[in-house]
Amino acid sequence: SVTDPDALATIDHAIRDMPDNVRMLIGTRVEPQLDLPRLRASQHLLELRASDLAFNVDEAHVLLVERGGLALTPDQVASLVDRTEGWPAMLVLARIWLRGHDDVASAVAHFGGEQRFVADYLSSEVLDALDDDRRDFLQGIAVLGEFTPALCDAVMGRTDSDKMIDDLERSSLFVSRLEQGNWFRIHPLFAEYAQLRLQDSQPGAAQ
Repeated sequence: SVTDPDALATIDHAIRDMPDNVRMLIGTRVEPQLDLPRLRASQHLLELRASDLAFNVDEAHVLLVERGGLALTPDQVASLVDRTEGWPAMLVLARIWLRGHDDVASAVAHFGGEQRFVADYLSSEVLDALDDDRRDFLQGIAVLGEFTPALCDAVMGRTDSDKMIDDLERSSLFVSRLEQGNWFRIHPLFAEYAQLRLQDSQPGAAQ
């Protein structure tokens, strides 16, 4: 990834001097340290974020029912979209997992962070890629569900929760800002998985 300040300044300069008929495409998992506020204000920026890539109920119906061959009712599809918040990878894992169950209605109701496919994905693709400090912090805020930086500092004995939360939010690591105040939330499916993992490693810590 591009993190060098001089390289980022060069990109900013190139964007400012681009001809009107030129477009620049940037793909990143972390919000780049570019002059994005100016581009937004001038309406020269089109952003596609995780929320834009999330599946709605109609798209999930195509994935799970029309192409996946699962006999799901509209309410069951909506339930899976709600539990996964439309996360495409989780819906694919749900499709794989549900194929092995005869009682689909019961399986849909119990699909969550404790399922092996989900746990394996979150472990290998998310937590194992983090350093110990960020991993511990994510597991800690998963217990809280909704939180402010000050609450995280108080509960976890830290003084840098604001920076950690900002880093996780910019990295699209399951943390999103609520509409009002300085409150944040964590993706419920990840919260469920992280609480189970924390309980395994530190019994009683999730209480």
